[in-house]
Amino acid sequence: MIQQNQSYKLLSQLLKRVAMVKYGRKEIAPLVEDKWQNFILAAAPNTFTKQQAHDIAYAIYEAKNKTLSPALYTAGQKWIKAVLK
Repeated sequence: MIQQNQSYKLLSQLLKRVAMVKYGRKEIAPLVEDKWQNFILAAAPNTFTKQQAHDIAYAIYEAKNKTLSPALYTAGQKWIKAVLK
């Protein structure tokens, strides 16, 4: 599970791993950038804002490792629970 002091990059990696467990590696692994952002939004609607999903999807390309806010941490937990239902 994620912790509040984790980074956007780690959250993105965790969400992708969860999605691969649920939907399969073949479908999820190729999703990057806008496609990954759109999947994040569609897989558990109303969990992340469009901006949050964008920040998560593009985190691997950022030089600076941003720390999760409490709201994003909570949203990440909700997303994981929703996807694994």
